[in-house]
Amino acid sequence: MNLISNIKIVIVEDDQYYAESLKAHIQHHLVKAESNLTFDIKHYTSAQGCLNGLEKNIDIIILDYNLESNPGNLHYSGQELLKIINGFCNDCKVIIVSGQKDQDVAIELFQIGIYEYIEKDEDALIRLSSTLRRAIRDKILDHYI
Repeated sequence: MNLISNIKIVIVEDDQYYAESLKAHIQHHLVKAESNLTFDIKHYTSAQGCLNGLEKNIDIIILDYNLESNPGNLHYSGQELLKIINGFCNDCKVIIVSGQKDQDVAIELFQIGIYEYIEKDEDALIRLSSTLRRAIRDKILDHYI
């Protein structure tokens, strides 16, 4: 059995600045320097872009719940996109990062199958770091067990 050395992460976020800060945080602050673990990170600004580029071997998807619809693209709600993603790559861990604060929506998303829900606020990157570490550990364990 091969060792896992690369984690494939997709960021689906319409705010380019926020997506770049997530990507930089993952690349520079997530794993120990002596680790052989690398990240292949792709970013999509729309649900349609995500669906067009989605691959079955994605490990983790960081998904903004409220994506703006680009002209010419189909609009998907957060729940619709999550259901499509779960049907396509059922082994990936989906982490919702959103400014949406409705607890009923978060509960519904957990019922659909998200890995974690993180509210966008000043502590979001801290919570995302610990969630990503846990998701990576789970992916590695799933690979070997």
